[in-house]
Amino acid sequence: MGRGPTAYFMYADSVRAAVKAALVAGADPDAPNPGVATVAKAIGVQWKALTDEGRAEWKAKAAAAGAAADAARAA
Repeated sequence: MGRGPTAYFMYADSVRAAVKAALVAGADPDAPNPGVATVAKAIGVQWKALTDEGRAEWKAKAAAAGAAADAARAA
């Protein structure tokens, strides 16, 4: 078992479907399916736009997941 997920990855997992849907809705008809890199870039832009308070929520969730991973390793 590894460490728990980072705050960014937890955030990305929670918004990935919505970001992809938004990209598909505004997509070029000739290329309706955005690639993984396009989705990841859009998520990164959103992450950078989060306030410190917004990131703090995800950092707290990541810390809890990390503590759970540590507890599972210790067991």
